[in-house]
Amino acid sequence: MVFLASFEYFLTHAEDKGFEVAIIELESGLRGIIDKTYIGLNSNLTLQERTEELFHELMHARYSIGDLINCWASDNHFKRLLVLKEERYIEEKVFNYFIDINLVVEKAKYCRNDFELAEELNVSEHLLKEYLKYHVDEVNSLIRANQS
Repeated sequence: MVFLASFEYFLTHAEDKGFEVAIIELESGLRGIIDKTYIGLNSNLTLQERTEELFHELMHARYSIGDLINCWASDNHFKRLLVLKEERYIEEKVFNYFIDINLVVEKAKYCRNDFELAEELNVSEHLLKEYLKYHVDEVNSLIRANQS
């Protein structure tokens, strides 16, 4: 069983680390932002999505290469590549915290769609879809192995 901390747990952790956390309106597609002492979470997110995004932003605080926004806006290809690599690294940290591949395989037997599977895993449908985008072959391989 995976222990999942609540939004309040991560909020307290963020505040203990010196971050002010706010629910704000962000442009379409942005789920959260982080600065040296500030984390903003998109007001359109569900509580579960906010929890996952707050964890995501806290991972940036821990592992960041620096100012991602200016790196991304740069014309320097290397800086933009570093931003993409950091995002993938952080995504995997989030996946590893919230999703257990063995539970995905087990619960997938009984669920009719991604929404039901996300509910069973106690994750957002968004996180599950992102996870499957990168891990579908691994999941399918385990499903086939369990059927033999």
